[in-house]
Amino acid sequence: MDYYSGSFAIQTTQLIYSRGAQDFDPERCEQYRARAREFAVTFVHYFDPQGRAIPFGRSTTYRFAMAAFWGAMAFANVDPPAPLSWDIVKGLLLRHLRWWAGQRSIFSCDGCLTIGYTYPNMFMTENYNSPGLPYWCCLTFLPLALDDHHVFWTTPEEP
Repeated sequence: MDYYSGSFAIQTTQLIYSRGAQDFDPERCEQYRARAREFAVTFVHYFDPQGRAIPFGRSTTYRFAMAAFWGAMAFANVDPPAPLSWDIVKGLLLRHLRWWAGQRSIFSCDGCLTIGYTYPNMFMTENYNSPGLPYWCCLTFLPLALDDHHVFWTTPEEP
């Protein structure tokens, strides 16, 4: 179990698929949305009130990709299951991004993301790691594809 298989590679890409394939694969899209709603209820507990996620697994080098799932829910128009709501989801994602924005050591001297977690750490690498892998974190910005009137943007951020 890690963030790669749990949150940003599998869950997030299934939500991206469910948005783009609704016209020709509605049954699978609904199955992916149902899985996301089920996953969200437990995944919320991976984050603390400051937005930090539990640092575990090999995929921590992808940094804030671990929160991409929350933006993918908005991107795919999957309403959060109770007791979650859009204001909670928005708060989770934005606090997570603000926490990472304070981690200045994640960048090299030329401004590129490094391999590591809160600082460069080649001990975290495996033979398939490359300098581009930390950029999985860009999936976290999926809400930027939403229009200004989407509930993700119009709802207040809550704890």
